[in-house]
Amino acid sequence: MSLSKFQKFTAEDIKRSSIKNAPYNPRTIGDDQAKELRKGLKKFGLVESLVWNKRTGNLVGGHQRLNQLDTLEGKKDYSLTVSVIDVDLKSEKEINLLLNNPNLQGEYDEEALAKLVGEIDFKNAGFTDADISVLGVNVDLSHIDKADIQDNRSTAEKIQEIK
Repeated sequence: MSLSKFQKFTAEDIKRSSIKNAPYNPRTIGDDQAKELRKGLKKFGLVESLVWNKRTGNLVGGHQRLNQLDTLEGKKDYSLTVSVIDVDLKSEKEINLLLNNPNLQGEYDEEALAKLVGEIDFKNAGFTDADISVLGVNVDLSHIDKADIQDNRSTAEKIQEIK
């Protein structure tokens, strides 16, 4: 079977030091979200490749994951398998925005999500109490550590204030 004609990348192993953070990347991440992402990377590993533009050396997709990997690795001299593209800078910027555009990421089907209650640990999937409250899903969070419990109490109090 042949590859899709729409696949425009190849997988390649490169050194971390070859990857530059795109200076124009508009995505940011807060400390709490970075902590959760780091936890997810520790638990599950890197399960999706980063997108790297061979022409510019810029990272196109995966800045937050790469930053957390750097923290976990404790160095910048390691190898990664990346999805390599070769495009001009204008296309690179458009792809960066396309990959990160929340309008293109869909929404949760609340019924399908509710069916996962009891089957998965929502905290391992990066959900906060606020997320769960907004979705209206009842989840037992008693297994989380004391620091997270304090964070969750603060979040719960904030939710009550907003309501």
